[in-house]
Amino acid sequence: MSELNPQTPPAGPPHGPPPSSYSPYPPQQQWSPAAPKNGIATAAGVLGIISIFIFGLILGILAIIFGSIGLRNANRMGGLGRGMALTGIVCGIIGLVAWIVIIALIFGASRPAGI
Repeated sequence: MSELNPQTPPAGPPHGPPPSSYSPYPPQQQWSPAAPKNGIATAAGVLGIISIFIFGLILGILAIIFGSIGLRNANRMGGLGRGMALTGIVCGIIGLVAWIVIIALIFGASRPAGI
C-alpha cells in the first residue's frame, strides 16, 4: 500500500503574488540632499569680473558688498566659496577704481585749458 496522505495538495508551480523583493520597475537612485553652496560668493565673483570689463560703478559696489557677505558665509561654511568671494571683492575694487579713473579723465579732458 502506498502511504499517500489525501489531504496534502499535489506539488506544482507556486501561485500567488511574487516575492516581496520583486519589482517590475528598474531600481531607483537614492535621494541625497544637495551639497551646500555659497551663491552670494558666486554672485560676487561674477559681478566683480563684469565690473572690470564694463567699468560699472554699481556692479563694483555690489561685488564688494556681496563679496563681504560671501566671505562671511564661507568662513561659517568651512571655506566653501572663499575664492569666489575674494575674487568678487578684488575685481569689484579694480572695477570701481577703473570707473573713477575713467570718469576723472573724462571730466579732466572736458575742462577748458585755461581754467
